[in-house]
Amino acid sequence: SVTTNDGKTTSFEKTAGEPMINETVTGNPSEVTASADISYVVVIPETIDFGKVDKSMETAEQPFTVQVTDALLEEGASITVKNITAAEDMVMKNKDGAGTKTLPFELAQADGLFTFTQAELEATGQQSIESSVTCSPKQDLKAAGSYKGYMTFEVTYVPAA
Repeated sequence: SVTTNDGKTTSFEKTAGEPMINETVTGNPSEVTASADISYVVVIPETIDFGKVDKSMETAEQPFTVQVTDALLEEGASITVKNITAAEDMVMKNKDGAGTKTLPFELAQADGLFTFTQAELEATGQQSIESSVTCSPKQDLKAAGSYKGYMTFEVTYVPAA
């Protein structure tokens, strides 16, 4: 018989006088385990700068890329990044954000949602979703000055269903 480190004993029987050469004996299986924590980094642009805009510009557009890196998720899980800024707050205000004149802006994702799935992240642990932010100076620019506004994002880990 054989006794393992956890105290379990496996017995093998053999008829007396028979050699044990080239015999295969199967006992209890050995358990092998591991665990891995969920991990990921979400990268959201800190600044979107339209640069100089003027009343002759129909649309000003800047790229906006949301990225997940170093990701290890549970099978079937996902990460969502959602713009939760109220529609009326999607504006830049003059006087560096303290003024009363507004220049509305939009995120290209109409629903403001970026979804990253374990299946897409599995191979390399990273994925980027390209988008853009736009404004319409010809239509909405009312005063000169420096404009500033904000978008707020919510990051959610969504376990497998």
